[in-house]
Amino acid sequence: MSTDTKLAVLQRDITIPGCRFSPTSLVFDTIDDETLSRAGHYLLTIDVCRAWWWGDYINAYCARKLERRRLEQGRQAAAVETEEDREAEFVHYTAEYADATTADATKVDEATLHTWRAVAAFYQFPSRLGNLSWSHHHEAMANHTPAEAHKWLKQAQQHGWSKTDLRAAIRKAAQKEEDEASGPKPTYTMHEPVACCRWARATLKRVDDMHPSEAQTIKGFLAPIVELDKRLTLVLEPDLQS
Repeated sequence: MSTDTKLAVLQRDITIPGCRFSPTSLVFDTIDDETLSRAGHYLLTIDVCRAWWWGDYINAYCARKLERRRLEQGRQAAAVETEEDREAEFVHYTAEYADATTADATKVDEATLHTWRAVAAFYQFPSRLGNLSWSHHHEAMANHTPAEAHKWLKQAQQHGWSKTDLRAAIRKAAQKEEDEASGPKPTYTMHEPVACCRWARATLKRVDDMHPSEAQTIKGFLAPIVELDKRLTLVLEPDLQS
């Protein structure tokens, strides 16, 4: 498509009274509150919807290319598309995209395009919630089925969660499931060691005056504690075992 044709399409399709769009400018024929409001809302909509629109566009592009390729190869048009097929067409698209966009300001990296495509493919149009951001949808789809993701989105909608709130809630639920699957965690009671420490501090004060028979008896009782200390040291410093 030539530059002149692109300009003609741009002027024909974007019609906001009082201003004109070009690839390098936004020209105001009239500057008033209504014109500024219309132009501002249009630009905001472009920013908010960009990821969805590009994702849907790339998926449509890949589907069209696959359809044409099947027809060229004489295959049935109703053949099931595989993810490998779609991925191959996406690679072709990104190559064309890189050639077509030369200004750094307009380029989007391949990873971002891939993410936009994946999110758009994951959510069929009726399951997208317009009052939640694209980022909400991206957070909800991680490791979930579309039905599970939709439930999370409905919760975010109900509770007014931000993207960060939604991510935290999903992680908390995942951690809870992991804990339940691994069973109850062991509880540690420190009453006995604390009591032993108190006894040891008190006994230290009279060691010098202690009868040998009492000292021998105490050493016998302390043998398991000494062994426990050795094994705890090996747990904390496993290199000592070698």
